[in-house]
Amino acid sequence: MENEYKKELIQKIGEILITYGVRSVNMDDIAKHLSVSKKTLYKYFKDKNDVVKSVTIAQTEGESHVVCSFCETSENAIDEMIKISEFANEKLKNMNPSVIFDLQKYYPESFEIFSNHKNQFIRQCVYNNLVRGIEEGLYRSNINPHIIAELYIAKMDVIWNREIVPGQELTFSQIHIEMIRYHIRGIASEKGVAYLQKIISKLSLNI
Repeated sequence: MENEYKKELIQKIGEILITYGVRSVNMDDIAKHLSVSKKTLYKYFKDKNDVVKSVTIAQTEGESHVVCSFCETSENAIDEMIKISEFANEKLKNMNPSVIFDLQKYYPESFEIFSNHKNQFIRQCVYNNLVRGIEEGLYRSNINPHIIAELYIAKMDVIWNREIVPGQELTFSQIHIEMIRYHIRGIASEKGVAYLQKIISKLSLNI
């Protein structure tokens, strides 16, 4: 029972940190947002570092579970990539611009967890998707899955760059949509493009 309550706390705290930023929220703020005492928080977490680490682990594990389910249930590689992209875009819509910077500068252990998730799990998922798409004829046969997967990971890093388009106030979500459009249309075969045109009206993203 206590373990379930801690999971619930971690989920709610994660929503707070993503919305307001990591560094700007202290334990008093968290307790106030959750309507619990600081004593309750310290019953489950040693300190704020422990809170941030717990949230990061829960977020990456949760994302892994969802992405794996998409890989298993999608009709084809394009459907798989679109489902993953729609899921990621929803998360990015409410994400405070300072979150990744705060992790990198003030919570290096948590940032390493996030980076390992991106560089290992996400990279492998992208590679597998590319191989699947080539086999299905939806992606061009002359692309190199290893190179494209590396480029995809590199583009993910660009999303967090607030100076990507100087002078424009762009959200992570807006940048992500452009990245996905660029990615899918850049690797799609004629068959893949035709499939995109067929399903495009049903998509929440304008791919």
